[in-house]
Amino acid sequence: MREAADPWAAPASTDAKRSWGPLTEGVTVPDLDLGDRARALEQL
Repeated sequence: MREAADPWAAPASTDAKRSWGPLTEGVTVPDLDLGDRARALEQL
């Protein structure tokens, strides 16, 4: 069985470490179409 990734392990940036927490645990982000901003917002 594979262990969960350690969010504090390098090479995460300081900003990435600050944004990690209970509100981001388990959050999934869809594959957004960033070439079209309006469509990307609809995808959220």
